[in-house]
Amino acid sequence: MASYLVVVINNDANTVIGEHTSASADGRKSFTYMNPGNAPVGGADKNGVTAFLNSLVKPRTDIHAGAVQNMKFSKDMFSIYRDKLEILLSTYWQKGGAQAMLTVVSRGDLEAAMEHPELYQNLIVRVGGFSEKFINLPRHTQLEILSRTLY
Repeated sequence: MASYLVVVINNDANTVIGEHTSASADGRKSFTYMNPGNAPVGGADKNGVTAFLNSLVKPRTDIHAGAVQNMKFSKDMFSIYRDKLEILLSTYWQKGGAQAMLTVVSRGDLEAAMEHPELYQNLIVRVGGFSEKFINLPRHTQLEILSRTLY
């Protein structure tokens, strides 16, 4: 019996490769970033956080050695809606979720960090397999992170 492992961890290769790739059938425009790992390309997840998490548990975890599951949540999800977040993530794990790479930040904070990096020296985000200070990332990677749907 043969076996294999699928590894879908891209660091920021999705932005670099996307800059050299024509449009794709899913509606992604030419020469723009591709999806980060196993997560959808920014803005493509149009059916909400439950549908997003359900799609992430579809690949069989017994045949992959790792897959990037980038998720961007608002600060409110960890304070005001914490009970809903706990239910979402608990269900994700129960359904076989392999990992979760969380960024908790507002769109406004990311935009402000791009405009005034000196004020956001400690803003850390998940990129794809690693965390990094947002201001240290190349602009194309910052824009890809900014494009991710915020739940």
